[in-house]
Amino acid sequence: MEKSIIRGNQIIHSYMGWEMMTPKEVVDYSISPMRTNKGDIVPEEFIKKISNLPDMKRKGAVITTLSHEDIYYSDILDYEHSYDTLIPVIEKLHLDHYKNDIEGRDLMYTIKLLLGGVWQFGSETPLPPLDFSIENLWSRVVLAISYHLNK
Repeated sequence: MEKSIIRGNQIIHSYMGWEMMTPKEVVDYSISPMRTNKGDIVPEEFIKKISNLPDMKRKGAVITTLSHEDIYYSDILDYEHSYDTLIPVIEKLHLDHYKNDIEGRDLMYTIKLLLGGVWQFGSETPLPPLDFSIENLWSRVVLAISYHLNK
């Protein structure tokens, strides 16, 4: 998977209540607590050598080898391919940032706003309007979240 897609999905997943694990948490999750020389491991080196490690956790979770429901692998996130996973994110954006712009605006208003060619998200030039597609909507959702988080 392309790194920019993984990074975009991490941004979305963070917005939805997850956070990046520290290298130490990745090691703690990946190695048995029974291993006596775990302290000798340099987490960053371990992560470079081992593939397919979890990299996100539920915010506030304490990561142990038993906390499977609290970890996530960014390379299996599919916000860019699935309306089912992207619509709840748009609903959260709508409620957090766009619902109160003008009374009576619904979720379709937010989708049109995201895809429309308007001055938004701190852009110096107007963004071109985009056709309705999962890829276009995903890219604008990532842009909107990034903008709102950095405001």
